[in-house]
Amino acid sequence: GGAVRGEPSREGPAIKLTIASLDRTDLEIGMTEDYTPRSSPDDYRCFVVKWPLDKTIYVTGFENFPGNRALVHHMVTYLIEPGQSEVVDAIDAAHEGPGYPCFGGPSPTGDTPYDGEDLLARLLGQWAPGMGAVRYPDGTGVRIEPGSRAIFQVHYNAQSLKDVGTDRSIVRFQTAKSVERDGLVIPWLNAMWPADPGNMLIPAKEADVSHGWSGTMSDSFTAALYGSADINDSFLVHSFFPHMHKLGRSLTLTQIKPDGTEIIMLRIPRYDFNWQREYILKTPIEVQADDQIRIECTWDNTKEQRARYGLTGALADVVWGEGTQDEMCVSTLYITVP
Repeated sequence: GGAVRGEPSREGPAIKLTIASLDRTDLEIGMTEDYTPRSSPDDYRCFVVKWPLDKTIYVTGFENFPGNRALVHHMVTYLIEPGQSEVVDAIDAAHEGPGYPCFGGPSPTGDTPYDGEDLLARLLGQWAPGMGAVRYPDGTGVRIEPGSRAIFQVHYNAQSLKDVGTDRSIVRFQTAKSVERDGLVIPWLNAMWPADPGNMLIPAKEADVSHGWSGTMSDSFTAALYGSADINDSFLVHSFFPHMHKLGRSLTLTQIKPDGTEIIMLRIPRYDFNWQREYILKTPIEVQADDQIRIECTWDNTKEQRARYGLTGALADVVWGEGTQDEMCVSTLYITVP
């Protein structure tokens, strides 16, 4: 492709690319109608699906199948507990066509009769370009009660609404009747970034801009969203799903012990938006209640980086945001508790 060759003496056999897939499917749910994006360049839509099983079950793996990969920027599956199923159904019914508009999570945005009751949504899984199936470690899984709702938040990125096309995405699951340890999918980020995006300023023309945040579980974004009732004095981290957008250069997660000892949990020195994936640890990392976890991200906001991904528009400062031309610094963690 015209790139500079690597060092010939280090050349080896071609690396075989494999994308993980499920070896079986126990359940398939997803959008029941085709959807055409209604806004440009970004459209966020939440699609509500009734959980079809009438007994408590544990999700042990999943695989997302975007219906239109040219449009889908990411998919996030949220779990709504049975006590709020009627609230979600009413929101869905109040909007024309498939789903309802949402931004930053499963709560509705825009003109809606929604009364503002907080949706206590848990993460169940996610997909971004380059990602295959996720299988949780043996003996673990995410508990789902009968009467729950799954909400698929799909972020569509369409530079133009002319001949934009349609999407009908689905998710396939592996399940188990019981597990040895309950699993949770939790987000790790600085809560002040989405609350006040200017706290994560990435100036124009700067090629090496970093922001980071350190905290314990009790003062994390997770505790603010869900409370920490499911998380005891310690927990095990099994995997990570880091996420930035197209200006991202690197991302690091570090465990910081009370005595100042630092342990690198995950380091991605050359982040690539088009190749995102779940990073699964061979040996889980135990995190105590007073341990901190630091997330740090670096970005390149130059015209060269923007041209690499075909970002349009004038070179400008960038802050935290849901749009493709905004930025993020977040990782989900799959953890288990006793």
